[in-house]
Amino acid sequence: MSVWCLVVFFLSMNLCSKELEFLEALDLIMKNDTYIPPMQAYLESEKTNRLAGVLNFLPTVDTGYKKNYDYMDDVRSNSLYVSTNLNLFKGGADYYSLEARRFAVNKLENGLLRLEMEREKTAVVYLINMILYKRKLHIQKAMVEIKERALKLAESRYQKGFVSHDDVLKAQVDYKNTYATFYSAQIDFQNAKKDLTPLLGDYEIQDVWPWTQRLEKMKDLSPDSSEEDHPRILELTNQYEQQQKLQSYHRGLLLPSLDFNVSWQKNEILKNVSYDRVGVLTLSWPLFDGLFKWSNYKAQSAEKVNMEFTLIREKRKLKEELKNAREKLHLAIETAKQRDETLKLSKNLYQKNAQRYNQGKISITDLEWEQNRLLVSENLACDGWALVHINLQEFCHSNGKLIRACF
Repeated sequence: MSVWCLVVFFLSMNLCSKELEFLEALDLIMKNDTYIPPMQAYLESEKTNRLAGVLNFLPTVDTGYKKNYDYMDDVRSNSLYVSTNLNLFKGGADYYSLEARRFAVNKLENGLLRLEMEREKTAVVYLINMILYKRKLHIQKAMVEIKERALKLAESRYQKGFVSHDDVLKAQVDYKNTYATFYSAQIDFQNAKKDLTPLLGDYEIQDVWPWTQRLEKMKDLSPDSSEEDHPRILELTNQYEQQQKLQSYHRGLLLPSLDFNVSWQKNEILKNVSYDRVGVLTLSWPLFDGLFKWSNYKAQSAEKVNMEFTLIREKRKLKEELKNAREKLHLAIETAKQRDETLKLSKNLYQKNAQRYNQGKISITDLEWEQNRLLVSENLACDGWALVHINLQEFCHSNGKLIRACF
C-alpha cells in the first residue's frame, strides 16, 4: 500500500505540468513580476516631469476673450487679449529645479535596477528551495525503498531462523519512522511550492543545480566592479545630488525675481475699437512671508545632510557585504565539494555493509547505522549545493549585477 502511495504522489507532481530549466523559470518569473512595472511607470512619469522643467524656461503664453454687458447703460463690450510672460531671473531656481529633476530620473533608473535585483533574489531563493526540497523528497523516497527492502530481508531471515524477532521489529520501526520522515519531506515540498507558484504559475522546475559544474571551476571570486557603480550606491548618490539641487532651488526662491511681460488687447465698445499694447518689467523681492520660504530652505538643508550620511552608511555597509559574500561563497563551494566526497564514501560503505548484512555478517542495527549515515550524507550534500547557489546570488548582487550578467 505504501509503495502505491509513493507512486501516486510522484505521478501527481508531474501530471499536466511542464518542467522548466532554472534560467527559464527565472526569466519567466522576472517577466511576470508585479513589482517592476509600477516602478517603470514612475520612471516614465519622472521623465515627463523633467521635460516640463525644460519647457519652464520658455515664455508662457495666455489668450482670452471677454464679453461684458452693462445693464445700467445697456452697453455691450468685448475684448480679446494675448499675453506672454518670461522670467529673466529667479536666483537660479528654475535651473536647479531642472537639475533636481534630472537626478530624480537617474535615481529612479538605478532604483529600478536595484528593485530588479531584489525581485531576482526572491525568485532565486524560492527556486533553489524548490530544487532543494524536491531533491530531498526523492532522497526520502529512495530511503523508504531501502528501509522496505531491509524489512523484507529481515522478515525472510527471521523465517529462516537466522535472526531473532527483535530484528524484524527494529526493521519495522525504522521503516515506519523513515516513512513518517517522508511525509515531513512532502510538507516541506508543498510549502516550497506554495511560495513559488504565485511567481511561476503551474510550471514545475527541474531538480538540477544550475551552476554546479561552473562553480566547481571558479577560482577568482574578486569583484570586477567598483562599489561606486553599485545600483544601490548610484541610487543614493543621485538622491543626494537631487537634495543638493533642491536646496539650491529653495535658496533661489529667497532672491529677487525679474519678469518681463508683454500683452496685446483689442477692445470693442459700441462699435468703437481700441488697441492696447503694454510691456512690463517687474522686479519682485519677498521681504516677509512668515518665514515660509526660509523654513522650506532650512528643511531642505536638513534633508541634504541626512542623505549625505545615509550614503556614507550605505557605502560602508556595501563594502562589508561584498567582503562577506565573497568569503561565504568560497567557503560554501569548498564545503559542498567536501560533502560530495563524503557522500561518495558513505555510498560505498553502505553498499559494502548491505552485502555483509545479506551474508549474515552484521546485525540489523549495524545496517540501520549505515542507512542513517547515508541519509545524513545525502541531505548534507543537498544542503551544501543549495547554500552555494544562495551565496552565489548574494555575491552577484553585492557586485551590483544580475545573475545572467554575473559570470
